[in-house]
Amino acid sequence: MVPRTYADGAAIGVSMLCMAHCLAVPALLAVAPWFVPGFLADERFHAIAVAFAFPVSVFALAGTLQARPLIVVLAAAGLTLLLIATFVHEEALEIGLTVTGAALVALAHLRNLMVRSTH
Repeated sequence: MVPRTYADGAAIGVSMLCMAHCLAVPALLAVAPWFVPGFLADERFHAIAVAFAFPVSVFALAGTLQARPLIVVLAAAGLTLLLIATFVHEEALEIGLTVTGAALVALAHLRNLMVRSTH
């Protein structure tokens, strides 16, 4: 039970990292491009974060589907939006997809943590 709780926390953290990256990097590039390290501005950063988020989420939510299918649906929807965002090259749409997807994943894992703490 404890490792899955840590995985929920890690999934929330990765979701927030995706969201922060997606919102902060374009703003920083606009006002202070010298301040952003190259790897953060690289498009692959988002793909790597999503590749990390998938297995962490699946591990954390293992066993949740039968007990709480809505949690799994929220996480799956969020992860799908994050995945789609990695292929979108229009900045405003990418940001919208990433922020929405990350929020759904974080909400699903937060809800999962709440359910675990009551059982």
